[in-house]
Amino acid sequence: MTEGTAKQALVTTGATVTFEALIRAVLEPRFLETLAQHGYERVVVQYGRSERSVTVIRAALGALGDRVSVASERDEPDTGHTVCGTYHSDVGGVSLKCIQFDVRLIERYTRRSELVISHAGTGSIMDTLRVRAGAAQPARRPPRLIVMVNTGLQDNHQTEIAQAFESLGVVTSVATGAELTDAVVRTERAAAAAAAPTVVLPEACGGAVEAVVADELLPDSA
Repeated sequence: MTEGTAKQALVTTGATVTFEALIRAVLEPRFLETLAQHGYERVVVQYGRSERSVTVIRAALGALGDRVSVASERDEPDTGHTVCGTYHSDVGGVSLKCIQFDVRLIERYTRRSELVISHAGTGSIMDTLRVRAGAAQPARRPPRLIVMVNTGLQDNHQTEIAQAFESLGVVTSVATGAELTDAVVRTERAAAAAAAPTVVLPEACGGAVEAVVADELLPDSA
């Protein structure tokens, strides 16, 4: 199976903040095995550019022990930071790709994924939902979306954001990494039954969509 046709899941923590609990959860053997059981062959983990990001991703991969081996790694010159790595895993035969960030994340990864697992930030949610609304790839289903609330953020509104989008039926929301495996099972069953509704969202226009959603969800933030 080639990279372009392999069933792929994308995990994204956003450009800067490294969501450690999410990264640890998606690199747990039980979670990877669940993805494999549902036909996933490739997992891309976008882990952010915070000071601890490389330490976190290496620790999570290290916890897999001899169940994962390095296929290739590319380091950032003069820093020693691994910015991109691909890994072979014997956990269901799933291959892993880990990247800090890619300015073309949507084009290169979101559009090519059947499942996106994201932090519950409005921008990241809207990015995936716009891909779903504009999907024109008959060979692939538009990506399904699971969001995990980052409860460690200050002035955190992710719980309210996640609940609001879930009430529309366009995301599955979880509060902890322990809930992710069951969320994948539910999401895959709903997709197989064609039970998930499609909600068409307007195209972004200079951040106006994000502003409208923020105003609706967070009326006291202005």
